[in-house]
Amino acid sequence: MQNPSSPQPRRLSLVFLISLLLFSLLQPVAVWAQSTGPSSYTFEECDRVDEASLRDELNRITQAVVADEQGRLNVSGIVRRHWDEMRMDSKVDQVVEDAVALVRSDTSLWERIWSGWSLTKAEELATTVAEEAFGSDGFAGRFEELSTRVANDIVEEVRVVTATSASTALSCVQEFIGGRFSKTLAAELNRQIEAELEILKLDPETDQSFLDILEIHSNLAGGVAVIVGTSIGAEIAKRLASILTKNIIGKILSRILVRVAAVGIPFVGWIVGGALIVMDVYNSRDGALPEIRDSLQSDDVKAEMLRWIADEVTEELRIEMPSLARNVANSAFSQWQDFRSKFARVLQLSETNPRFKQILDFTEIDQLAKLSELVAIVDEHEPDRLEALIDTGRFEYLQTLPEEALEIYRHSGKSETLISWAELASDLIHKVVEFQLYLESNFTDFADRDALEKVLSLEDETAIRNSMSLESVERDALLDLPIETARSLLLGDLSVSQLSTIAEMYLT
Repeated sequence: MQNPSSPQPRRLSLVFLISLLLFSLLQPVAVWAQSTGPSSYTFEECDRVDEASLRDELNRITQAVVADEQGRLNVSGIVRRHWDEMRMDSKVDQVVEDAVALVRSDTSLWERIWSGWSLTKAEELATTVAEEAFGSDGFAGRFEELSTRVANDIVEEVRVVTATSASTALSCVQEFIGGRFSKTLAAELNRQIEAELEILKLDPETDQSFLDILEIHSNLAGGVAVIVGTSIGAEIAKRLASILTKNIIGKILSRILVRVAAVGIPFVGWIVGGALIVMDVYNSRDGALPEIRDSLQSDDVKAEMLRWIADEVTEELRIEMPSLARNVANSAFSQWQDFRSKFARVLQLSETNPRFKQILDFTEIDQLAKLSELVAIVDEHEPDRLEALIDTGRFEYLQTLPEEALEIYRHSGKSETLISWAELASDLIHKVVEFQLYLESNFTDFADRDALEKVLSLEDETAIRNSMSLESVERDALLDLPIETARSLLLGDLSVSQLSTIAEMYLT
């Protein structure tokens, strides 16, 4: 008779052994949730770091941020959620059931009975069932869908990591600029990045899912925009999704379907008192197949599959994330290099001239471009006078003038010419430029501001040009006429001599 106590130990044994067959191939890797805490990341050095070390500092910070975010990522939870949503337990049960039925039909009665006590034959049937079950098109397709879902969720998490690390890196760049050069320049970098982000939002080719993340995590876009994260995030997301799906399918299934046959089962048989239980041979015409089926459908096997998937995902991310951090750091450094190229001379002066740095610190952000342009004009026309203009306060006076007034400087090549025009015209300096009066005359042609105002009241470039062709006393006589009359005369077909004659008439 059959020993009633033997089936349970036999079943437990086979569960363990077939689990070993399927899952002993992959070396365990530590998931992020079990890793040690990340290194702390601060900005306390960014405002003091030298430029040569900035890239390394950015990489240190982004690596720390990424490591910290990795520790928050629950890969096992993501895998479990999609596994349950897709009812993968039932799918495993079904493909195993189908595989056992197929193997049973393809195996002779004697071979099945033989597997009940032959180690070699049991190994052979277990391998065949595993190959048929997990090699079926239905299971492979289902598994690929699971992999894609998991990868997509991971990618969304990676996008947040990208945004966070990019924001952190750019904050460091801001601290570097503010501490080493000027807070005004740091604010300008922030303004430029935010402007780029607004343009990006309107671009139809922008990855909208990334922008959705910025809306959800609005703090990432505040203070320092995450423009860096958009391109890197989109790129790493696509690559990671492809890698994860490919590796989950390629590694896990290949190890189940291809290498499983090469791993032997340390099958112990069913032995009591040193002898095989002969009655089992007669009572189980399917030999080891029922035990193989129960083992492959067991909760332990499914749990191992879940762990295997999570380990594969975690291992792939462990490889990819440091590269992501470096890319973010490099892009943040590129932002600094572009900014440095645009404001190179201003940055240099802020380091070497304390007076200029003070001027810069009190300059409004919307006036920074004009200040930079003024520096460029002085360097072009009077490079030897720049330090003197700064030290005497004349540079600050030039900075207060409307931006269009710099055209006078560009034309004359002399800062004193612009200053003289500005002192004469005061709030009318923009009209001097608008009607190009500075091209037709010199500031010395006007006795005072009233004389200048009379000319500008003509409000017409041609009339103003014709008036400046007359002697000052003749011009004053014409401009004493009602303005419409004076304008009509100056816009008529009269020659300069005729205008002089008319002016003399009014003078007498």
